[in-house]
Amino acid sequence: MSDCAPSEGYDKAGARISRAPVKSNFLSFFILIAGYITVSMFFSEAKLYAPLVGGIPVMWWTGVIGKSLGVAVMAALIGYRLKVLGRDWRSAGWGEVQPLKELLFALGCAAGVWAISFLFLSEHANQGAIASHAHEDLKSASGWWLAFLSSCVLTGIREELVYRGGLRAFMAVGTGGSPKDDLRFALVSGVVFAAGHWLASPGAYVVYVLMGAVFAATLVRSGSLRAVMLAHILVNTAHLYGLGNYVRYVFGWS
Repeated sequence: MSDCAPSEGYDKAGARISRAPVKSNFLSFFILIAGYITVSMFFSEAKLYAPLVGGIPVMWWTGVIGKSLGVAVMAALIGYRLKVLGRDWRSAGWGEVQPLKELLFALGCAAGVWAISFLFLSEHANQGAIASHAHEDLKSASGWWLAFLSSCVLTGIREELVYRGGLRAFMAVGTGGSPKDDLRFALVSGVVFAAGHWLASPGAYVVYVLMGAVFAATLVRSGSLRAVMLAHILVNTAHLYGLGNYVRYVFGWS
């Protein structure tokens, strides 16, 4: 068989897969990342602090709009890529709904990721990564729900579509069922996840690689992208509302 020809098979979930050439997979994934940045970040990072709409700073409305568009564009790009490869959404982690199993995996993953960030990153660093704009405006009484929707829900869904579901679909890693494939997927996912965040120190990047790898490992073990999205939403919520500060206060830790 030619090196350029895709091969076919089935993953652990029973989803049909065909493996495209590595070069094509990497190029396609970087196209995904370009779309992610262009469509989503243009809106969500726009520093529009002036007029208010419904008593809420315009920047938060643009963040929700941008992230919603980002989710839609990512889902469309991933769906198209899966179609080209002859797969379905199960190979990206979107299979049969198993509520209890997915909830348990989500809670375990969220606890693990939050614990890593609590031990190795300051709460200020976490809040800065989750909400880099006016933190108090984001949590104001008039816009708390918008803040939660933008910085927790949509960010969690969008990032998991890209760094876990998209990576899995575009690069044909984490779908073969072998420990080597699963480990490679977790490591690559962690590195790409860390690279996609503006962090203050090399140590913070190492921590983010580890957190991204935990998210990826959860996807591999659970087979559910929904579980990882829920875990990410829970972690972002804990950081956004300063859970680490409350824990330190309760236990008297400085």
